[in-house]
Amino acid sequence: MPLFKVAHLREQATDLIIVVLDSSMANRSDVQQRQTAAEVQIRARSAGMYGVVVPVWFDAGRLEFVAPPEWQAFFAGLTPEFVLANVNRELYWRGQSQVATWLGPEGQPRPSPVPFPV
Repeated sequence: MPLFKVAHLREQATDLIIVVLDSSMANRSDVQQRQTAAEVQIRARSAGMYGVVVPVWFDAGRLEFVAPPEWQAFFAGLTPEFVLANVNRELYWRGQSQVATWLGPEGQPRPSPVPFPV
C-alpha cells in the first residue's frame, strides 16, 4: 500500500497538491516520471484532492518536480524543507480505494479516514 505525504497549499488562488515521492524518481526516465505523475494525479483526484497535483522528490538536497509549465518558476523556488514543513495530508491506496486524510497538529492522521472508490 503506497503512502505519500502531501502538502496541500493555496497559492495564487489555486490549490496545489504537492505529493512527496521517493527519491528513486530521479532514476526514472522523463516518460516514466510523467507516467508516475499521471497516476498520482488520478489517485489524488479519486481521493477528493482537487487542484494542481505536483509530484516532488528530493535529489542531492534539491527539490525536483513534475509541474505544469505555468508553475515551473514557483516550484523552482521551493526547498525540500519548505515542502516538508507544509505537509498536512496523506494519500494512500489499497486496491481500488484511495484515501486522503488531513493531519492534525502533531502530524498524526485525524480519525476515520474515508475511502473513496475509483
